[in-house]
Amino acid sequence: MAETTKSTDNKKPVAEPAEALYEASALAEAAWQHFNFPPELVAVALKSADKEKVTLTEAKGIVKAFAEREVK
Repeated sequence: MAETTKSTDNKKPVAEPAEALYEASALAEAAWQHFNFPPELVAVALKSADKEKVTLTEAKGIVKAFAEREVK
């Protein structure tokens, strides 16, 4: 007689935890550690993007774009 196996895999999809939001001032204080840019640049980049609270991933994108923008 052939064995049948029942699937006991009743796992529900696990939601990814939301990325933490950080104050712009806290990110500016840790500028060298996270962005490799001076705190003043990080502060101005986030201020010009009108961001008071932002995720680290989003902040990295904003700071990088700000630092690499063409100056006319």
